[in-house]
Amino acid sequence: MYQRFIEPSEPVEEFDDRNPYLTDSAGHPGSQSRQIAYNDILYLCEKYRPLDSLERYDPSRDLSITGAQIPFL
Repeated sequence: MYQRFIEPSEPVEEFDDRNPYLTDSAGHPGSQSRQIAYNDILYLCEKYRPLDSLERYDPSRDLSITGAQIPFL
């Protein structure tokens, strides 16, 4: 819904790196959205600043790759 009404801010080419699950997960400890947000943060760390001390991003848990959806309550 957000994308229907709001144009992507700059830098537009990094729009997909801005994660809606991060905000949602803040109020829901232990939720599936928190696990997804954490995995997405690992992806961004590997993309922009790889660190050997972090866990690894898991593409099998990435909704943009798997096409899975989270039911919102």
